[in-house]
Amino acid sequence: MARIRLEELRHSYLASPAHDADWALKKVDLQWDDGGAYALLGPSGCGKTTLLNIVSGLLRPTRSWPPAVPLRPVPPTPRATPNCCG
Repeated sequence: MARIRLEELRHSYLASPAHDADWALKKVDLQWDDGGAYALLGPSGCGKTTLLNIVSGLLRPTRSWPPAVPLRPVPPTPRATPNCCG
């Protein structure tokens, strides 16, 4: 069964976060199981997009357990676009 599990995930956009206010995500612990339906709800600026960027591999978390696996950069590939305008 596939599962996404996040333990003690934290992220800051600052090089050396020192205060609670420096963290975009403060200690997230959650688990998404295969086949489940989930929603991320919260006010603007609460970290929803940051969390999704980390889960999708676009952003590496500042801290997590187990430590984040280094991602291999994949260069963008050219895409054919339809000629819709003429």
